[in-house]
Amino acid sequence: MPIVDIYARVSTDDQENNSSLDEQETDGRQYCKEHGLTVGMVHREVFSGYQYREREKLSLMRERYRDGKIQGVVIRTLDRLSRSQVHN
Repeated sequence: MPIVDIYARVSTDDQENNSSLDEQETDGRQYCKEHGLTVGMVHREVFSGYQYREREKLSLMRERYRDGKIQGVVIRTLDRLSRSQVHN
């Protein structure tokens, strides 16, 4: 089975206190179960979507992919990775 990491992100501390991170992780785990994927790590982050390079968990996940430790990433929606689709 392919190994994937789950990435969950909210923008503010207020959002962290609700269930959004938990829901994103639960949805990711369910998706993996339904599609025969093995969860490697779960990365949870409270950070603005506009600050792409400063996010430690996202950087770790990218490194794990580059190093061949995972074959992909599961996220609820694309905007959990970034608000902007283009980064310089």
